[in-house]
Amino acid sequence: MLQTISVLVENTPGALGDVAQHLRDAHINITCGYCTPSREGKRAIVVLSVSDVKKAQEVLRGESLDEI
Repeated sequence: MLQTISVLVENTPGALGDVAQHLRDAHINITCGYCTPSREGKRAIVVLSVSDVKKAQEVLRGESLDEI
C-alpha cells in the first residue's frame, strides 16, 4: 500500500521544488506525486507518496508547511 502525505503550498513556481528539497535533505524518497490548485487559486494541494510518512510529516511541519 502506498503511504501518502498531502500538503498545501503557495501556487508559485518552485514551491514543489522546495518541498522536494526538504524531503531530500531528510533522505526521504518520493515515489509518486500529483498536485492541483486550491479553490481560491493562491495555493496548491500536493499529494506525495513517500518512503517514510511519519518522518516526512515531521520535516514538513518543521518547515511550517500545512499538512492536510
